[in-house]
Amino acid sequence: MELEPFTLVAGKWFLIYTCIVGIFSAMECIISKRPKPTFLNKRKVVVAIGAFCATLLLFTLTHSSRSSAHMEYMRSAAGSIINLDDCPHQSEAEVCQNGGHCVDGDRSWSCACPDGYTGKHCEIEIDECESSPCLHGGWCTDGPNSYTCSCTPSFVGPNCEETLAKYEGCFQDKIDDRDLGENLKSARGSMTNAMCWENCKGFKYAATQFHNECWCGNSFSKHGKLADGDCNLLCDGNKEEICGGKLKNSVYHIVR
Repeated sequence: MELEPFTLVAGKWFLIYTCIVGIFSAMECIISKRPKPTFLNKRKVVVAIGAFCATLLLFTLTHSSRSSAHMEYMRSAAGSIINLDDCPHQSEAEVCQNGGHCVDGDRSWSCACPDGYTGKHCEIEIDECESSPCLHGGWCTDGPNSYTCSCTPSFVGPNCEETLAKYEGCFQDKIDDRDLGENLKSARGSMTNAMCWENCKGFKYAATQFHNECWCGNSFSKHGKLADGDCNLLCDGNKEEICGGKLKNSVYHIVR
C-alpha cells in the first residue's frame, strides 16, 4: 500500500475534525435556539455546513490522488537519473574484462563482451575447438576468437577439408610389366601415402605397394582391379594406413 505525504494526511484529518465540530456546533445552536442570522433557518445551517465539508473533502481527496501520481512520477524520474550510474564505479577494465564494456540497464548493468568471450564479466574464453571443426583426423588449437587446424598428411585446408589425392582402389601389378612405371622411392621404415603423393608430383597417379614402395604414372589398371581388402599391408611410416600388398597397388589420383 502506498503511503501519502504527511501534510496531505494531516490536512485531511484536520478538515474532517473541523467539519464535525461545525456540524455539532450548528446542531447545538439549533437545539438551544441561540440567536442566528435572520436569513437562515435550521435546515439551511446544517445543509450549508454539510456542503462546505463535502466540498473540502472532495478537493482534498482529488489533490491527494494527483499528488500521489506526481510523487510517483518524481520517483520514476529520480530513478532514471540514478539509473545512469548503475555500472560499478571500478574502471571498465576491472568490471568487463578482455575488452568488454559496461552497458547500463533498468536498475541493472551487464557486460557487452567482444567476440570470443562470454560470462558476466567477459572472463570466460569461448573454446572454438569445442565444435570439432577440424576434419579427417586433424587436431584443433584454440586461440582468441579463432582456432587453427593441424592436418594429417593426407589433407589440407583451414579445416583439413581438402584431400591431396583421391583413392582409386586396389589394383594388380606384375614384376615384368609394372602398372605404374616409375619407381621413385622405396623408403623402408618411413613410407606413407602422403610421402608417395609428394614424390609423385608431376604425375597423375601415385601408388604404394608392399609396406614401403612408391610407384608413379599417368595411367593404371593394365592388370585389373582387385577388392579393396586385397591391399592389406600397413605403411611402414604410419601403421594406420594401408600401403598396398605384395604386387598389389593402393592407387591414388593426385588432385593437388
